[in-house]
Amino acid sequence: MNTVLSTKAGGYLRYSLSAFECYNPVTAKWRRLPDIPSPRSGLSACSVRSCVYLVGGRNNNEQGNIDAPHMDCYDPRKNCWTTCAPMSVPRNRVAVGVVDDMIYAVGGSTNTMHHKSSEK
Repeated sequence: MNTVLSTKAGGYLRYSLSAFECYNPVTAKWRRLPDIPSPRSGLSACSVRSCVYLVGGRNNNEQGNIDAPHMDCYDPRKNCWTTCAPMSVPRNRVAVGVVDDMIYAVGGSTNTMHHKSSEK
């Protein structure tokens, strides 16, 4: 697989999507990949060892808006998703970073409560 410089996932505002796409700089085109297991918006993404991790977000559906503790891993070699262990608290609009192959989730919010905590 060619180096992917950018991915886009999920939805926006009050719309949760399961869309996941990647950009190939060689062809200058976006390509649709398998859908995200848990549709959501307001999520963050990072990369560890050639895999893309989607963290947190919010699932907006007919039953209401639910902030998500989810973390999903996309492996481009297998072209499939794996659901990872959830975070200890749901985090919408969370910031993520990677240090020494460890994913850190910082801040975010659940409903109207803003988190000052972090976890790895």
